[in-house]
Amino acid sequence: MEELNSPIHHEISWSKAHKYFKTPAMNLMKSKIEKLKLMYTMIRYSGSYSQKIVETFFDKYLGHHKIVRWRDGLPIYSSFVPPIWSDASAHLMGATFFGLVADKQIPFQMNVAVTDICNAQCSHCSFYNGIHDENRTMLSKNEYKWLISQAQSIGISHIGFVWWEPLMSEDFFEILADVDTKKSITTLFTNGYFLEENVERLNKLWLTTIAVSLDSPDLHMHEKLRVLPWLKERLIRGIEKARKYNFNLVLSVCLFEGNYFHFSRYMELARKMGFHEVLLLPAIPTWRLKNKPLKVSISGGRALKKMVDKYNQNCDYPPIYHYSWISSSASLWCQGGKKYIYISPYGDLLHCDFASKSYGNLKDDTLSDLLFGNKKLCGF
Repeated sequence: MEELNSPIHHEISWSKAHKYFKTPAMNLMKSKIEKLKLMYTMIRYSGSYSQKIVETFFDKYLGHHKIVRWRDGLPIYSSFVPPIWSDASAHLMGATFFGLVADKQIPFQMNVAVTDICNAQCSHCSFYNGIHDENRTMLSKNEYKWLISQAQSIGISHIGFVWWEPLMSEDFFEILADVDTKKSITTLFTNGYFLEENVERLNKLWLTTIAVSLDSPDLHMHEKLRVLPWLKERLIRGIEKARKYNFNLVLSVCLFEGNYFHFSRYMELARKMGFHEVLLLPAIPTWRLKNKPLKVSISGGRALKKMVDKYNQNCDYPPIYHYSWISSSASLWCQGGKKYIYISPYGDLLHCDFASKSYGNLKDDTLSDLLFGNKKLCGF
């Protein structure tokens, strides 16, 4: 007893005390203390640590980490990526981790053509598989719905409705209604002609993003290039109405020789009209542009990248999704057939919207069989 009450005993630290008191109670107490320390450390550092991970990822992916906007309390770094910490983002991350474990390339984005007709006649259109073919049958409404279900079960977290003009499809709204918004975000790519009269309907169906094409910062010239009378007025009214709702609004710009050097004017227009993001696409030398490649020098491309970086660092302007940079070696390379796929209105699976080779048809096989059973498809 005298030894226990001696000064030496009181100098024994807690780290050494367990040598003298190896009891279940003491072990349990030590375990709880370790857990509390871990919880405290996680709370203290997780916020800044998570932020650094997110910012580093988007710096590598987009070339910037400027927030497009806040929606439903969550930050959006790009309209084409689910908001961080959203249900759709968790769906994306879960599918990505599963793909790593299963050694599968699981696409995160799927563009779907819901019609093969368009009201515009763009001379620079390079879209390949949208040409109406009377000898082929389009997917039925139920086949489109089955496609959406398959895509979401696989792990696709972004579904885009594209080319030619989705709002001319009688079935589009029913197909959109079948998307589980807890698993995928949705984007409508449109020329805006029928936007005004459909805004409320799109809002009720929880559409995430509206991407409007613009071929010239001069809206009169844009109307001429599209060969679509009254487009200017209808486009402006549609965008103004859409701004009253919670959509992500994207200005989609296809760069070709006629508009390449008007980039600054596009950015001014995007700022004034209230767009949240600018999608910058290169002209693809297919179909009407097959023998008319965009003639841009290497120095011209570098100059454009510098301008993009300048605007992405300026909070007064919307962020830019610079597709040419993202599909380069500096970012992801081309992800066609890997993280991105396209489904034609006839059910063909292709690398992307502008590809010419089909890797199977959904009328004959399931999406999973086409993706993971087709060794010829790039990335699988």
